[in-house]
Amino acid sequence: MNLDPDFEAARVQAMNDMAKAGIGTHPNHYVATQRLRAILKVQNPVSAATKLSFDPSVSAAEQTKIRGELQGIFDMLPPIVARNIGHFHVEMFHEPGGRSAKYGYDGSKQIGTMRINRAEGGLIRKNIWHEFGHHLFASGPGVYRDRIMKHFRRRTALEPLESDGDIQFRRDKLSSDYEGRVYPPDVEPNQLGAGLEIPSTRLEHLSAAAMSLEASLANPDRQFYLETSAVALSIFYHGRGLP
Repeated sequence: MNLDPDFEAARVQAMNDMAKAGIGTHPNHYVATQRLRAILKVQNPVSAATKLSFDPSVSAAEQTKIRGELQGIFDMLPPIVARNIGHFHVEMFHEPGGRSAKYGYDGSKQIGTMRINRAEGGLIRKNIWHEFGHHLFASGPGVYRDRIMKHFRRRTALEPLESDGDIQFRRDKLSSDYEGRVYPPDVEPNQLGAGLEIPSTRLEHLSAAAMSLEASLANPDRQFYLETSAVALSIFYHGRGLP
């Protein structure tokens, strides 16, 4: 699998920027992630509104919240990435006991759809950022998908496919079993169904939402955590003219 030639530079830069921000060492995860987001901020970011559309089920207040959350991501996306990702459509639904949010991508139309479950409090920052992480994986640069899948394959090469009765996953040293999730019928790491939860989970972490990373960063595999984060964050360095 061929990767873009500046990937190693992007990975190293991501590791350096995480270190400058204090990711993994600063006692306050919120402060560290805010620092990293400031480091990643681009000049003249693309407006998130140019890539957004809403179903009539989404109220005006909800639209404002979603636009604001997504702009936080667009503020870090290089314009070459932001201008070329697929359209992002948002719907609301009501399903007590259902998933708080869902994402699906129609490659033929280059449209990703996020469905938010009002009944389960789905309209919160970590969900919005998580689902948009799926959108970056599905509609972002092909080299980004390649490096995520290659990283997942390398990390889980010796890991058996497990199931908890709800999801299938390869455990490895990721931040959670959910991050190691694989989606049938693509249950092997060399298929597009593997590695999908890496960019979504790491973008959720970058949102500095209520869920913190202390448990992940305190474990003895912190270096693995940081390396995976660097791969996931590499989309924010795409096209920035790294050597």
